[in-house]
Amino acid sequence: MRYFSAVFIFIVIVGCEKNDDFRFSDTSYPSGYCLINESQKQNLRELFNDENYYYMIVDSFGFLGYDQTIQLEPSLFTGIINDQDSVLIMAKTFIAENSELTGVNDTSLLAVKKISGFWSSYGSKYLQKSDIDRNRWFIRFKNQLVEGIEVEGSEIGIYVSPKGVYRMFGHWFPYVYVPQSDFIHYTKAQEMLIGSTFEYFDWGGHQTITITEDTFYPGEIPVKKIFPCRNGNCIELRLCWVIPSKSVWNFYCDVLTGELIFKEQIIVF
Repeated sequence: MRYFSAVFIFIVIVGCEKNDDFRFSDTSYPSGYCLINESQKQNLRELFNDENYYYMIVDSFGFLGYDQTIQLEPSLFTGIINDQDSVLIMAKTFIAENSELTGVNDTSLLAVKKISGFWSSYGSKYLQKSDIDRNRWFIRFKNQLVEGIEVEGSEIGIYVSPKGVYRMFGHWFPYVYVPQSDFIHYTKAQEMLIGSTFEYFDWGGHQTITITEDTFYPGEIPVKKIFPCRNGNCIELRLCWVIPSKSVWNFYCDVLTGELIFKEQIIVF
């Protein structure tokens, strides 16, 4: 497997469902990013290219985030920025100039999921002269795609004011290895789940469910996703079958081993 010290989650990286019995036939898999030390974080901080650096942090894996404890200065919202295209240019320029910290090597691949403009008056400090005036924007970019496969939980959110980008959360992974062969078939991954018993709590208290063949939907079209999961001091990027079920969860199973990586709760009690 190939690991990196990340020198280049409103994102939450969950732990892998650990099973040391599984081994990978492809020694380049999975790629991963490991914790960095304080000296490395400081070196990355010095690479940060933006006048609003005060609001930003470098996280434990070397990616850019922001400090929620720092209060925003009202001066950030001095002025007006009404042109959506200009806002997108500002955001993409920021991401490109700090690619070692955002993980985005090609901003043309960024696809907008949501963009919204607002007016922040700061207690009537700033007067909105027209209903169309904006001085604060939020952009959410869609998940990263690697060879057409979605990387779960890799959306990027970015905040823009007339003074520039002042907050960002989320990142992409600059290198993701995708195995090309030796897949466990989708139906085989389903079969490997049969007989497993899982626990959960609902309004009635503690419950258990055992997976059977009837737990799965017939005729489901197989879908693969890349799932970042925490394994010790590293984030592993695991290529998974996403297996929907009639139970409380959808299951993410590694395509090389069939190993259960993550249970996505789809019913909330």
